[in-house]
Amino acid sequence: MNANTEILSNLLSKIESIKRKYENVKKEKDLFNVFEVLKLENVEKKHSAFIAELLNPKGSHKQSSKYLKLFFQRLNLRYDDLCNVVCEKKVESEKYGKGFIDIFLETDKKENSVVIENKIYADDQNNQLAKYHDVYPKAQLLYLTLDGKDPSAKSLDGLPNNLYKSISYDTFILEWLNSCLDETNSKYRIYSLIDQYRELILKLTGQGMIQEEKRELVSEFTSTEDKLKLFFYMMQCQLEIKKCFADKIKEWLLQFANELNFKISNVEKLWEKYSSFDIIFNERWLLTVEFQKEYYGKFIVGLLRKNANQLDDDIIKLLLTKCSCFRVDDSNMKWRFYSDNIPLFPNESSFVDALEYNKLPDSFTTLVKELNDAIQELS
Repeated sequence: MNANTEILSNLLSKIESIKRKYENVKKEKDLFNVFEVLKLENVEKKHSAFIAELLNPKGSHKQSSKYLKLFFQRLNLRYDDLCNVVCEKKVESEKYGKGFIDIFLETDKKENSVVIENKIYADDQNNQLAKYHDVYPKAQLLYLTLDGKDPSAKSLDGLPNNLYKSISYDTFILEWLNSCLDETNSKYRIYSLIDQYRELILKLTGQGMIQEEKRELVSEFTSTEDKLKLFFYMMQCQLEIKKCFADKIKEWLLQFANELNFKISNVEKLWEKYSSFDIIFNERWLLTVEFQKEYYGKFIVGLLRKNANQLDDDIIKLLLTKCSCFRVDDSNMKWRFYSDNIPLFPNESSFVDALEYNKLPDSFTTLVKELNDAIQELS
């Protein structure tokens, strides 16, 4: 055994030991989360409502303007004592028509007012940010997403990038929530709710690893120069490993589609973040599948009817009786009939099992078969 092999073997053994240690810690931890119990994790309107309530100086949290001031500080804006917080603010632009601002922080000084467009998974609407800027040209325009991505061209309609700011749940909101917790007495009920919401955001943004676990892993990787060199050496293969996983999933998808006699499209770039593909049942129906994060942990599926704007209410009712894990969202045409937060590979062992049996997990295939049977009745 050469020196590098011995170092790598020792490093992997230490990592496995740390992993087992924190798996046991997490098993003993209180994992109750009211947002997950109520299945609100992917409902954008509920995220907006909770954030707006925290920001509201007159909110039921009884913390006055404490959380609002912390939010303004993070934006480097001067706080105005007179601030009206509105969720789902109705607006109308002469140029772009009507719309709703997710969260509006209105101050006497218009340049300190804040417009927040909140996006978890929904697509941008045409001229959305351009519309809000047209109505409130002096307000700070924020585009909030899980990872801080920029808005699409169709939302901006040529709006210059210096007239809006992209912020993220994984950094901006998490740091704001942490500061809110620091300023809140743990005896208050709101402390527990903020903490639960923070835990939810950590999960949604792929940061489920607890801080102590991260510190221990970093300490192990950086304990010697040789270990650090090995780490960077292995990181050079990260993209290739993701592509290898994606190729296996593509192979399993095509195999599954062949068994059920339907087609799969858009499977060429499954290794990309937030990748998606379509399952085409027949000439009238298709299912769009979108992974919510990298490594295929969870996905959201939405049923679409070709050449129709949306599913009829009667069809929805019938589908709901056949497909128990689906839900209805009338505010989102693309995902009106959808199922979300489903684990494709809930843990490492499930992916190992898939490799061993050379097929997709039952969590996914059962859902698709259930939906396919329902569609056959409608056809």
